[in-house]
Amino acid sequence: MEQGYFKSDTYISLPEDRELWRKIYRRNRLYFTLKFANIIFKTRRDARKGIYDDRAWEESSFYILRFIEKSGGRFSISGMDNIPLSDEPVLFIANHMSTLETMILPCIVSPLKKVTFVVKDSLVRHPLFGDVMRSRDPVIV
Repeated sequence: MEQGYFKSDTYISLPEDRELWRKIYRRNRLYFTLKFANIIFKTRRDARKGIYDDRAWEESSFYILRFIEKSGGRFSISGMDNIPLSDEPVLFIANHMSTLETMILPCIVSPLKKVTFVVKDSLVRHPLFGDVMRSRDPVIV
């Protein structure tokens, strides 16, 4: 598998950065909050301009994955080789424990298969996330 952001069907985060100053800088709530807010406002602005396409969605998703790793989070992803196997539509179901899968799944799935979300009506009307959600042409329930 040589497509998208990952070189194989498995991805495991690299070991933590060992430099103490980086750990202190990146592992605080302010760093995480500012980086997260930055990407949310950028994607919202791009969605309003009509330029938040599939590629931009994938890139912002991968950016979030990387900054979560820099903040101390670790990922272990396997089975990505199964994503492009079917020519038919596929339903991916995430164990919705947080917004993490919503933010990370696009960089995993979208480079390999066209994807969108099934979302509550309130999310497409949300003042912060609505523009981005509508730009993904979701199935609204």
